[in-house]
Amino acid sequence: HETYIVAQTRDGMVIVDQHAAHERLVYERMKAEMAEGAVARQALLLPEVVELDPAEAERIIARAEELAELGLIVEPFGAGAVLVRETPA
Repeated sequence: HETYIVAQTRDGMVIVDQHAAHERLVYERMKAEMAEGAVARQALLLPEVVELDPAEAERIIARAEELAELGLIVEPFGAGAVLVRETPA
């Protein structure tokens, strides 16, 4: 990362962390999409298996509907694992 944007303003100079600025833009876009009730999703070409402690996997699956509202589609994948099918776009 460690890339910065340097710009001159009327009052002096501004230095912006490019990565942090991008994260903020993504956050603001997702916040607006959630307010409209439709977070854009991206289906994964190859779903990702995430290995977890069995109790953690159960907690994630129990919250699957809430995660779907945030654009994250998960499903159970055996004991102690979840399959991620879609992520926020």
